[in-house]
Amino acid sequence: MAEIIWLRPVEGGMPDMPGPESGGEGTIDDLAVQIAGVTMAWQGHRVADVAAGARTLAVTATGLGLDRLARVACTICVLCGRDDPAALAANVARLSRLGDAALIAFWGGESAGG
Repeated sequence: MAEIIWLRPVEGGMPDMPGPESGGEGTIDDLAVQIAGVTMAWQGHRVADVAAGARTLAVTATGLGLDRLARVACTICVLCGRDDPAALAANVARLSRLGDAALIAFWGGESAGG
């Protein structure tokens, strides 16, 4: 019997985290809710909700200085208007990975700082 190898993609590099002086649209908690919303909409095959959630997430991520996350959210918006479910799935997965890394970096730093 052949060996099964499980792959778990990990984004390279550190998330582009905002500094304490950066203000903007939304909070890191809003970002967590929006990432979950986009993921759940995609899992429910609600493409219009994916696009709407990704647009909102792009604004929040930009306001927080998370440019890479904002670019992926914008890519998702574009892909929602095209017939490329594989690309949409890949970008939603990437959004989830980048978002998780940003949230872990933020909340990990917050708890370590006291």
